[in-house]
Amino acid sequence: MDHTTTNVDEILKQRGAVYGSYGAGVICRAKILNALNDKHLECNGTDLPEELRIMFSDIALKLMRIASDPYHIDSYVDLAGYAKIIKEYKVEDN
Repeated sequence: MDHTTTNVDEILKQRGAVYGSYGAGVICRAKILNALNDKHLECNGTDLPEELRIMFSDIALKLMRIASDPYHIDSYVDLAGYAKIIKEYKVEDN
């Protein structure tokens, strides 16, 4: 048996036990992104730029994971990291 496949399968099994099904996570992230887009549309009259939507999807993933396991400290570190990257990349360039 291929050890890479076995390792990937084991990791997916572990993540699923902590964060739930992938499909449910996709739906959760889509709802978060749609809510953010709706707010941007309300305040600015346009949809979120595609670039920001993609960046916000990383944030939405971490929020979904934190909601699934609020005691997993690495998710907060990741969230802060994504926010810092977005700030440096997008906000400071404008």
